[in-house]
Parts: sequence; C-alpha cells; structure tokens
Amino acid sequence: MQHKNIVIIGAGNMAWHLGHQFIKAGHKVVEVYNRSKIEGVALAEELDAAFASKPEQITRTADIYIVAVSDHGIDDIILTLQLDKQIVAHTSGAVPMTGMERISLNHGIFYPLQTLTKGTHVDFKQVPIFIEGSSTRVEEELTALAKSISNSVHKLDSHKRRALHVAAVFANNFTNYLYHISSEILQKEHIDFKLLYPLMEETMAKLKTHTPMQVQTGPAKRGDYRTIGEHMNYLQGHDAYKEIYLVLSEGIMSLYKAPAEDAMGEEHWGRDFEFDENVDDYDGLPLEDEE
Repeated sequence: MQHKNIVIIGAGNMAWHLGHQFIKAGHKVVEVYNRSKIEGVALAEELDAAFASKPEQITRTADIYIVAVSDHGIDDIILTLQLDKQIVAHTSGAVPMTGMERISLNHGIFYPLQTLTKGTHVDFKQVPIFIEGSSTRVEEELTALAKSISNSVHKLDSHKRRALHVAAVFANNFTNYLYHISSEILQKEHIDFKLLYPLMEETMAKLKTHTPMQVQTGPAKRGDYRTIGEHMNYLQGHDAYKEIYLVLSEGIMSLYKAPAEDAMGEEHWGRDFEFDENVDDYDGLPLEDEE
C-alpha cells in the first residue's frame, strides 16, 4: 500500500506498539499527541515524530489519525479534536463508532486484539486487527493500513466487536487474575510459580486443537466433592478467593451436569462450607486422576 503519514493520539501501551509497527511497515508517524509531556515526548523521540500537548497544536495535514487512548479518554478526544476529511479511528474494543463523526465524517475503528505492554516484543503479524468504517473507502484505507502490519485483518461491526471484547476479558484479563491468585497461594508456601508453566502451556496447546469444553479437567468436572471440600477448607480466611473458587466450580459442574443438588447445597460445600469427612465420592462418581 501507499505509505501514510500518521498522527498517533496517546502515548500508552497501544500507542507505543502501533507507532513502532507503522514505522516498521514504512509509514511515517509525523506527530504524537498526549496531554502528559513526559510520556508523549518520550514516544515522539522514539518515533522521530513531532510532539503536541494541546489539541489545537495537532497537525491537520496527516492522512490517518489513530486514537490510542483509554476508553473514557475517547470522549475527551471527541470533544476537543475536529478534522476536515482526514480519516480518524480509535483502537478500543468496547467503544462503538458513535460520536466519532464529530471529529471527522471519515471515521472508524482500528482494534488490535492483543494484550500489550511497552517494551515487550509482540509478533504483530499474528495479531488480529478488527476494522469498522463509516464508509467503504474508510474501511478500505484502514484495512490496507492494518494489512501492512498484520496478516490477520477482519471487518467487524460494533455489536460483534463488543462481544469479542467481552470474550477477550474472560480469556485474558480474568485468567491473568486467576494466575495472580495462584501466585499468591504459592508464594505463601514458598513454592515457585514457574512450576505451573508446563501446566499452563499444555492447556493452551490443547486449545489449539480442541474446544475448551473438551479439555476441561479437575475436581468440579468429575464431581469430586471431597477434593473441593479440602480446597475450600484450605482457603479459610481468604473469603474473596473462596467465593471465586465456588462460583467457578458451580459453573463447571453445571456445564458438565455434576449432581446439582449436592453441588449447590450448603450442607456439603456452600459458602459456609465445613468439610464432612464421612462424605466421599457422591453418586458413585469415580475420583479420576486429574489435575
């Protein structure tokens, strides 16, 4: 595609990665706009770009303006930036296009689906980028820009993008929080969190060839109430962790049709659970040798 002159609005993780990817693809980042001078100037210097800290200072001569700010920050940009016919697109997965027409009639979405951290290498050719535009021309321009940095480019409207973002929060953000809980538990017992790496890697490897439902293992799936009870007792004093453990276990048991009466009942393992050592192997379910 023809190389573009691009203005990046924002200086956070997304802005950092996109700026470097655009340059790598042969585009020119002509300017970085950010209210914080420290972060904005630093990124502008890395990208050999001009810097602006006020909306009125932003150049109006670029081809494409990428709004890479937090979701609530998009509203501020909508209220302060007015362009002529240039293309402007934000990078959020949760915010619709609504309102972007106040900046320019040629507006859209440029949403890379990836967790990004400044300074951390990401193979952007493998990162899916989702495009939506106010017109066919805008979609074509944004698609061409996306294809210059990624091999996985898709058109997706705001409703489906919101669904994708919700799914991504479950798959990434919540999962990472569960990793944090695991790390806290192991740290308390002076056990290295890295010992879980092979387990985590094998789970992800399986998901490339099977559905999540096919690869689920663990005590909740097999109806192993004794193990669940022991885990709940171990978590005494950690009410938040117990609640998460219980909600997730109930969800898994519901999905795999574990005995619902005992699964949901307070008498064996409810939120005020006390383990009954006389209860074992409910309904004759085998206690499989699973993680």
